[in-house]
Amino acid sequence: MLLNARNHDYRSREVGFSLLEVMVAVLLISVALFTVSQTMMLIMVRSLNAMELARQEDQGARFVSSITLATKTATSCGIYSDLKSYSSAPQENLAPQGDVLVCDSTTESGTRILYLFVYDPISLTLKRFENNMTTERMSLNRCHRRRPLCSTRTLG
Repeated sequence: MLLNARNHDYRSREVGFSLLEVMVAVLLISVALFTVSQTMMLIMVRSLNAMELARQEDQGARFVSSITLATKTATSCGIYSDLKSYSSAPQENLAPQGDVLVCDSTTESGTRILYLFVYDPISLTLKRFENNMTTERMSLNRCHRRRPLCSTRTLG
């Protein structure tokens, strides 16, 4: 019986990867890295949006608190239709509703503080001034005027 002796040298094939295997591996790694990076980007965008929303809510709550404090401690208050009517004649131009709230307050030491809350319907900003129109203390952007809780129309 004759045996054919072959010299199978598989070592030359086992030494490295073929070009196709390397390309497939690089493609799979790049897809995995792209997926991870997009997921991280989405998480970062959502967290930034949540932080901005929390900041706006906090600023709104502080603004409401300042209005509440100003009206509670006020010795006199007035509502004006706009800033021009307040500036021209404050005593004669009082209105039942408007864009300017003025609260005159006095501290325990006797110091007079004038709080002005001015809403600008064009730029949708609400600003708080103290003592004069040059001392802006707070500003709230993109605030929309809500409808009044009760309306003046008659029910039929």
